[in-house]
Amino acid sequence: MAKAQHIDLNILPERYQPRRLTLVMALLVILAMALVMGLAPAISLLRAERARTLSVQARLAQAETALAQVQVNKRALEEVEQQIAQVQAEIDQLQAEYQALSRWQADRSSGITSIVFSLLPGVRLTGITQEDRFLTIQGEAGSQALVLDYARALQASGEFRNVRILSMVDTDPLGVAPDVRFSILAEQKP
Repeated sequence: MAKAQHIDLNILPERYQPRRLTLVMALLVILAMALVMGLAPAISLLRAERARTLSVQARLAQAETALAQVQVNKRALEEVEQQIAQVQAEIDQLQAEYQALSRWQADRSSGITSIVFSLLPGVRLTGITQEDRFLTIQGEAGSQALVLDYARALQASGEFRNVRILSMVDTDPLGVAPDVRFSILAEQKP
């Protein structure tokens, strides 16, 4: 039997005919494929890193904004603290002035309390004034004896250094209504 031979019908010019793959060309193709295959994961890693970088940059921008706000708040806080310090200094000054004034102020409450608790039946007060340590008491009484007794009761209270009757005037000289207007000066103890 005769072997069948293939007829070569390749009528293409030499430049279009398939070339034989040389070892160098095969190595170059493999190298190119390896590079392409190696670049694909690197490209995806690059994309992931870019996304992370954008995220970090966004967080950094937020942190910078927050830091700027904190600095503004810190300045405002410092201003408020300075105002508080000024107000505290004013309060301290006012308290010192109050202490200085209160040392010179006569104690009114104990003197007035003694004036009221020393009242006798038939004696009515119409006014009390104070100048420094001196209390002037005006009132009306049923008789001159009641005015004298009231002045003695004030002296006996122990609240006053000196008690003097300044005036004692009968409002009804005919004696029909035995009313007496009086004025007493009482000096408080220091």
